[in-house]
Amino acid sequence: MFQKAIEYSMEMLWYGRIGLYSLKSTEGFYHKAKMSDLGLDFENEGLTYFEMTPRQAENFMKKED
Repeated sequence: MFQKAIEYSMEMLWYGRIGLYSLKSTEGFYHKAKMSDLGLDFENEGLTYFEMTPRQAENFMKKED
């Protein structure tokens, strides 16, 4: 599903950019995917916000092939 989100972002000409809030139990996955950890957002239930840059998306897709 994560790969599909990147593909959709590319189709929409967002160049693989993705942003999301993570539950504590899934933060490890986003760190492993090399997403940027932008820290806790106390206005959003204290969840950690992650973003993927175009370069990070490209590297992630290369590893998945």
